[in-house]
Amino acid sequence: MIKLKLLFEAPEELSPQQPAAPQAQPQAQPAPAAQAAKLYDVGLDYSGFEQAMEKSRAEFEALVSSKIKGKKIKFKGSKGYGQMPKDWELTAVDVSVANPYNKGYEIVVKDGKKEYYVDKRNKIQIVSDSSPAQPATPEQTPPPSANKPPEPPALENPKGPPADPDKKPQIKQ
Repeated sequence: MIKLKLLFEAPEELSPQQPAAPQAQPQAQPAPAAQAAKLYDVGLDYSGFEQAMEKSRAEFEALVSSKIKGKKIKFKGSKGYGQMPKDWELTAVDVSVANPYNKGYEIVVKDGKKEYYVDKRNKIQIVSDSSPAQPATPEQTPPPSANKPPEPPALENPKGPPADPDKKPQIKQ
């Protein structure tokens, strides 16, 4: 305690028997580069994580789509996120994997008009391979027949005789 007290006393207050204690030099502040080295930018790693998740989602979507797209399927699901699941049977026109409301990924099956959210806890039953009808190629189209009778001309007024343009309509009272 006496040594600490001596450090704070002025040199003229010191007794002649004790030499003055050397004054401590202030320590140099660390360089700004040293402080920057202690910072961690999580954004860089998170963007890599997001890219990996997007790649995995796209691969999973392609896998599910290859199994059920264009096929008639039965599954348990709902018409909207969070609604009560029901049994559905439809032809899957499009399949996607989405993360609505950031609550987890959902498999979304579209039948051309509406979207259905598949319940992932149940299996999807493939009923048939009902691929969409392909347009007929020229080899499959039968040639027009030369013996075919001509079609009759279409009637202008199928409910009755043609209307006379010179005749005024009569109003019933």
